[in-house]
Amino acid sequence: MAVKGVRHWKQEFDKHADFVWRKRLKWDKEMTVVGDPIPALLKDNPTKLRRFWESQSIELAGFEAPDVATGRVAEPEEEPEAADYSKMTGKVMDALVADQEIAIEGWDDMKVPEKRIALAEHMTALGDGEPE
Repeated sequence: MAVKGVRHWKQEFDKHADFVWRKRLKWDKEMTVVGDPIPALLKDNPTKLRRFWESQSIELAGFEAPDVATGRVAEPEEEPEAADYSKMTGKVMDALVADQEIAIEGWDDMKVPEKRIALAEHMTALGDGEPE
């Protein structure tokens, strides 16, 4: 993990917050790793903590930059669930086929399990961009 240019301008110093390293530097005879939490010895010393903050060596842990347009932190988008054709009843599939005007040969003569397979194959073919 590399150091970003500068710390986000909305981050405010809070001595009770959790901090992570922003820069690689020597601490207690060992090199720090960017993104690792700061040691308790540093966290317990408010003067030293403030100095490291001002030198841009540490930043708030888990800070997410807000969206420029809304000023809010973006919420993760949920992925839409794929249609589960295995739970469809025959009437639902008949209505779906009628509404979408899908032409599947022998549809009316098929039993429900066969309809599920035929409909799934048809929808998969549509997803691949292949013509009927």
